Amino acid sequence: MATRVERLQALFAPLSIDSFLVSSPSNQQYLVGASVMSGDGYLLVTAKRAVFITDARYQTELTQVIPQIPLVITRSYLQAVNDVLEADGATVLGIEDQLTIREFEWLDEHLMTDIVPLADVADELRQVKEADELAAIRRATQLTSAGLEALFTVLKPGMTERQVAQWLEQ
Repeated sequence: MATRVERLQALFAPLSIDSFLVSSPSNQQYLVGASVMSGDGYLLVTAKRAVFITDARYQTELTQVIPQIPLVITRSYLQAVNDVLEADGATVLGIEDQLTIREFEWLDEHLMTDIVPLADVADELRQVKEADELAAIRRATQLTSAGLEALFTVLKPGMTERQVAQWLEQ
């Protein structure tokens, strides 16, 4: 079974790109299982590999959580993106539409690759659920149903919404 990064790479040809810059923390988390705060780094996926670009604050955590993904530790994130793209011979970079104008302008001015803004690429991958995701959704649904059934046994007229919420939390 293909990894999520491989599924993203499989979209490169239909999208006419050979690399993709993931800036959204939720999409980073989905694709490789770890993320950084928005603006604190990028996941760069080329046809050859995936690389996480961030600074030293995240190095220990990312090394432990995603040891299979190479890290580029720097404070010049966008320059590191450029360096990896050049090293991998990438020519067309897809970017998420969450990039700031300043980030886009820097990329546009400094990259040798063409830039293609693409909306919802990773989001569309996330729509197709894998077996473990479906199992987690089923389990969450079961727990929610069990919680509501138990609530009905203690629910009494006059209880406030706050009391009910506190009971559910316990």
